[in-house]
Amino acid sequence: FVISRAADGALLDANDAFLDLVGHGREQVLGRTLVDLGVFSNPGDRARMLEAMRAAGRVSELEIGFRTHDGADRLAALSIEPIDVGGEPCLFKILRDVTERRRAAETLQRTADQLRVITDTLPMLIASVDRDHRYLWNNAAYEAWFGQPRDSLAGIHMRDVLGAAAYVGIGPGVERPLAGLTVHFETRLDYARGGSREVSVTYVPMRTGGAIGGFVVFVEDVTQRKRTTESLERALRDLEAADRQKNEFLATLAHELRNPLAPIRYAVQLLRPDAGPEALAQARAAIDRQSRHMARLLDDLLDVSRITRNVVDLRRDVLDLRVAVRLAVDTLRPKLQFTEHRLELSQPDDPVWVFADPTRLAQIVDNVLENAVKYTNPGGRIAVHVAADGGAAVLRVRDSGVGIEPAMLDKVFD
Repeated sequence: FVISRAADGALLDANDAFLDLVGHGREQVLGRTLVDLGVFSNPGDRARMLEAMRAAGRVSELEIGFRTHDGADRLAALSIEPIDVGGEPCLFKILRDVTERRRAAETLQRTADQLRVITDTLPMLIASVDRDHRYLWNNAAYEAWFGQPRDSLAGIHMRDVLGAAAYVGIGPGVERPLAGLTVHFETRLDYARGGSREVSVTYVPMRTGGAIGGFVVFVEDVTQRKRTTESLERALRDLEAADRQKNEFLATLAHELRNPLAPIRYAVQLLRPDAGPEALAQARAAIDRQSRHMARLLDDLLDVSRITRNVVDLRRDVLDLRVAVRLAVDTLRPKLQFTEHRLELSQPDDPVWVFADPTRLAQIVDNVLENAVKYTNPGGRIAVHVAADGGAAVLRVRDSGVGIEPAMLDKVFD
C-alpha cells in the first residue's frame, strides 16, 4: 500500500511490500507518482482509475496490470480510499496481487467452458442439484426435453421441472446420493413437459471439502433401446419356437417313417416261391399301401412351410372306419406269425362312417397296434374293437402287455 496526496498523486509513504514491488528504497519513491515509478503496465488502466474516482470518489477492487522492477507483468486489484493526513486530502491505495487467482479463475472457466461444450453435445440430461433438490447447473438437453432455456433452471426445484408424477417416480433414489451412495436404476417416468419415457438414471454424490453438497444427475432416454431389445427378444423367442416346432415335426415324421417299413419287410417274407395266390395278393397289397403311406410322409418332410408351422396336411374324405382298421390288422398279421400273438378283431355289421384323412387314420391304427405288439410278450392277446356310439366312432385296443403308465395317459397322444 501507499499513501499519496490527492492533488498531484505524489507518494507520502509506502510499505515494504510496495518497495519490493518497484525495487526501490523508501527515499527513492517518496514524492514520485505511480506513473513515475512505471507501476501501470497498461496506460488505459490509469484512465479507468481516474474515471472511477471521479464517478464514486473511491475505487474498489479495480483490476489493473502492473510491472514489477524485474519486468514481470502481474495483475493487481486496486482499491483507493480518501483519507485526511494532517488536514491535507490524501489517498490510501492498496494493490493486491491477484495474478494467480486470475489464472486459476481463467483455468477454471476454460474447464467449465469445455465441460459445457462436452455436456451440451450429449443427448442425456446432466445437472447438479443441491441438498434441497434445487438445480445448480444443467446442460442444454433440458431445453430439448422440456422446452425450457438451459440457464433458466438455477434455483428451481426438481419437482417443478420434472412434474409431480416424475418426481414421485424418482423419490426412492434422490436421498441415497446425499448419504454418499451412487445410485443407478431404470424406470418409466411421466414427465410434465417431456412425455412418458423409459429412462436410465444415475445419481453421483457431489462432495465439496469432504461434505456432500448435493449430487450430479445423469438421465438417458432408453425408450427406443428398450423397444429394440424387446423386439429382438420376441424375434429370438419366435426363432426358438420355430426351431422347436421344426425339431418336433421332424421327430414325428422320423417316427412315422419307421412304421411302414415293418409291414413291408413282413410282406416281402410272404413273397416265397411256394406262396399261394391269396398270400401273394395280400403281400402286394400291403407293400403298395405302405409304400404310398411312406410317399405321403416324404411329401410332408419336403414341405418346408409345414415344418416351420409344425402342422401336417389333412386330406379328408368320407370312409368306413372298419375298412381302415381291417387293412391295418391285415398288414400286421404277417408279423404275428413270428411273434405268436393272438389278435381278435370285433366290428359291427353296419359301416362306421367318418370324415377323416385315410393316411393319418392308418398312422393312428398302425401306431397303436405296433405298440400293442411291442409291449406284449410273445403269445399274448390283442383285441381290437370298432363301434359307433352316440354319433362318435370308437376304436378300442386292449392287450395283455405292460400297459401305459398312468402319469403318461394325458400326454400319450400329444
